[in-house]
Amino acid sequence: MEQLEFQGIPCGNQDGLYVVYRCENSRSGNYYFLSNDQFRFKLPKSPNVAETVMIGVANPHFLHIISIYSTVSSLKRIIAVDANHEQLIHFNRLCATVLQSSNRIDYLQRLFKVRFNSKAISKLNGVSTSKIDEVRGGVERDPYFLVEKEIWGNLHFDDECFWNTYGLKANVSDSGLLIQADTVGDINTYFATFLCCSRSDYEFWPFTAGYGSGFLQNEITFNRMKEILRTTPLYMLHADLSDIYSDLLLSNRYSPISVWCSNLLCDYFTSKNPALRQIIQVSSTLGTQFEPEFPEIDVVLLQDERTRIMLPKLIDNIKSRFRKWSVHTKNFAKVSNYIRGNKNIEIISVRSWFNADQGKSKLANTKYIMLDDFLVFEGDSTFSSIVVHILQGHGVPTENYEKVLLKAYSMSENLIILEHNRSSKDFVRQKIGVTIDEIRDILGMESFLDFGPGVSCDDRNLIMVYRK
Repeated sequence: MEQLEFQGIPCGNQDGLYVVYRCENSRSGNYYFLSNDQFRFKLPKSPNVAETVMIGVANPHFLHIISIYSTVSSLKRIIAVDANHEQLIHFNRLCATVLQSSNRIDYLQRLFKVRFNSKAISKLNGVSTSKIDEVRGGVERDPYFLVEKEIWGNLHFDDECFWNTYGLKANVSDSGLLIQADTVGDINTYFATFLCCSRSDYEFWPFTAGYGSGFLQNEITFNRMKEILRTTPLYMLHADLSDIYSDLLLSNRYSPISVWCSNLLCDYFTSKNPALRQIIQVSSTLGTQFEPEFPEIDVVLLQDERTRIMLPKLIDNIKSRFRKWSVHTKNFAKVSNYIRGNKNIEIISVRSWFNADQGKSKLANTKYIMLDDFLVFEGDSTFSSIVVHILQGHGVPTENYEKVLLKAYSMSENLIILEHNRSSKDFVRQKIGVTIDEIRDILGMESFLDFGPGVSCDDRNLIMVYRK
């Protein structure tokens, strides 16, 4: 699969999976300043690999979802997507505000352009926290309305700074900011609050920062969110999620994927934009099929609980969910962890693979090349990574195998050898594949030694990585 290109907001901590070209900035105030989604995390830690890829619509609550997931899995990369460029810009601004803030209260002051007095700070410090797996969102009746009012009665709001930063019309009230904007959800007048999301106490729907839950649950979760934003590869893509959804899944197919859909899957939005149903359809296909149908993608859809729709068990946020991978997918998942860069080739000897995949590797940013074509390949080209995919295990003579390894080693800073392990239970009787020492005799000591599992053993395949 070749490298994908998108429009969006380039970030400094991207890992090279995609190319992101900057969009022209726009500003008309047509976005949601905050969210009011309800969410309850029910998914157990993935049994497949340790790192999760987070994909989500770029609404403010996506930060809370990311925070909750980080409690059970390390994050491989984060991909925020929005068809509304202004919403994407605002999400980027929220991330920057988190990084600039020293603590949760400092974050609220920077976000709302307010200054709390000592009483307001005392009230915020006394707020009880939600469970670690919950995010505060819109409810009919919320017990925090009086606390919210007390906080707003003990602060100073800088309306000019708010307008200059966000381009949104906001009037301060005794229980929140009354904001007006044109939005795709048609809720154009709403209140922005620190923690209360009680519909019965407000003239219009309240949207909340979710203080006391998610990444704002406590100072530990807030500091962890800062570390995530500092260290995790982050992509902000300007696109309709349904348009690029298949590409996003396929390019991350060897990691568990969690997709924050907010309320996009409900009838209100799918009737306005029927293409959104493709998110359900593609997930239902790729997320439930098993070998011999590939790919087998470990994907789960996360929804606003208020508009939740029924989904197949394997792609739904439920406690009993368990996605099993075949041996082939598990091995490719291991190999994909060693891929570096975006100019990569995978050397194969089975013509039927090449034809079935139309010459496109199943690995991201990688192209197939047949063994015979590689051996006669001329020029001084170098590659970010070269994957040698089970050649002797499929009958390639030893003489040619040595030529391939030596040539591949000379043409890449990152050579990855995947080969049947003749010493494993799966192949020792048939004497198929190679041994570690045989490869070392050709290339010397490897940089990394790993093994790919089989049905009845953990070392069916050798994974030997040579880095210069």
